[in-house]
Amino acid sequence: MSTFSLLRRFLRRTDGSVPIEGLFGALLLLTWYALSFQIYEAFRMKTLHQRAAYTIADMISRQDTAIGPKFVQGLKTTFTYLTDAKTTDDSWVRITLIECMADGADDKDPCDGVTKHATLLESYATDSEQTLTQANIEALFDRIPVMAMGDTAVITETSSYFDPIFSMAERDLTIDGRNSWSSMFLPKNLHLRNFVVTRPRGMRNTWDNNA
Repeated sequence: MSTFSLLRRFLRRTDGSVPIEGLFGALLLLTWYALSFQIYEAFRMKTLHQRAAYTIADMISRQDTAIGPKFVQGLKTTFTYLTDAKTTDDSWVRITLIECMADGADDKDPCDGVTKHATLLESYATDSEQTLTQANIEALFDRIPVMAMGDTAVITETSSYFDPIFSMAERDLTIDGRNSWSSMFLPKNLHLRNFVVTRPRGMRNTWDNNA
């Protein structure tokens, strides 16, 4: 019997098709489960980091003494603990104090970011991250609530990264050895950033380089 006949005979056989179909089905289910778990974990980490950012922002709003570099470094430690980060190298915390100041003796207009901008008082960031400038504050007017004249506020920013589990991101799929498709379902080092603006709950927040 020729090789062609044996191959044709093999292709016509149907025994064993159920286990093979089950194997393919199991692979599809496992892939779906892994992708679903990866998406769930990404959203869980995003929520976790957001809660941590709001927690340290709330701590600042309740502070009745001056804040400074040491205090901000302590906030970074708290943020790292709350997010259960394995390393602190890929995250930073930036604290910025702003105030709505009067442009003149009779000025009582609020700082709405359009006709009048808030004034930068102090900005400090951990891990050698750049601090905000007055130009940055004016560019972020759409993210800063309207402030009455004399009001102060604190901008709390956090930045960290999350690597998707199973390393399924940024993979190249090749079928015939020539054409490939890049998968960007979830990028590596998914950037998680938070921007929180709070007003003091009691005494206004002040800055002291020794605090």
